[in-house]
Amino acid sequence: MAKLICVSWIPRSYIHLFETYTGLDKITLKISDVDFQDALSFKITGYGSYPEIWFTQDWSGLHYFTVDVPDEGIPNAAVQLMRDMQELLMNEIFSKCHPVTFRQIASDSIPLDFHVVVMSKERLDVRPGFIQKNVGDFTVAFDPKEAYTPGTVSYVFGSEDLALKRVLLYHAYTEVACEFLMNMMKRMIRLYHEVDSAADSLKTLSDVQDMKVVMDVLNEVSKESGESFGKMKQAQENFKLKLDEFRREQFSQLERELSSALEIEQTLEKINVDASYMHIQRGDVLTEYLKSISSTINSRLMLLSAGRKRGFFG
Repeated sequence: MAKLICVSWIPRSYIHLFETYTGLDKITLKISDVDFQDALSFKITGYGSYPEIWFTQDWSGLHYFTVDVPDEGIPNAAVQLMRDMQELLMNEIFSKCHPVTFRQIASDSIPLDFHVVVMSKERLDVRPGFIQKNVGDFTVAFDPKEAYTPGTVSYVFGSEDLALKRVLLYHAYTEVACEFLMNMMKRMIRLYHEVDSAADSLKTLSDVQDMKVVMDVLNEVSKESGESFGKMKQAQENFKLKLDEFRREQFSQLERELSSALEIEQTLEKINVDASYMHIQRGDVLTEYLKSISSTINSRLMLLSAGRKRGFFG
């Protein structure tokens, strides 16, 4: 048997732990062994084809599921686990305990990505391009750190010891956080292009109603941009706290070697740099561009209205 840890992350805080805990009576799953302290955990029995699933939510927004599966067909099992746990997390935990978050994820205001860590005593084939490093008596295999690729899987060969989970969860956090940042960057680029398209259309518009259509587009962009900016601010603070937490950890020698092999601290530092850059791009570039285009439209409308006795919308 192998142990699979399926991890997802969104920006959260301690109050969201309590929100999940108080909503447990709304969940239709068969749960037991509830433990609520600095994290919330419980056992889920009989969900789909999984006899037992251990669920944990921590202060930073890590939501992870731990299951045992046969060694055969691990890559397919990892992909299926991601799909199944996404359905479980969305339809049972978020929809019942966090309805606002559920709607934000469903409308794609918050990206929801997953990463699976496979712990197996047996050596398994991994896809080309993976980095493989020996740590003590086992081997870790993972995507290169410069790759912002969603839905990936990392491996630990030679051990199923959950004592390694503390370090592996930091690794999974970096993987999912990178995916989050890439999705937010893609969104920002898309919004910028929408503003750019609106700016180009103004060159040929001279009718008030057509300009109102452009204004409506810009209002929608501004609304989505504001929501995304709010999530990025939450994420940016979360990244800082997670790096501080990691640096305070009292790791064993083996854990230090594992975290070094997985390049966790370097990646956490990179994530903080990337988040700061995106904060500047959203605040100083996209926002100012929106203001500039809106100002241009207002000026054009004022000129048009000055020549129309019936006013703006007469």
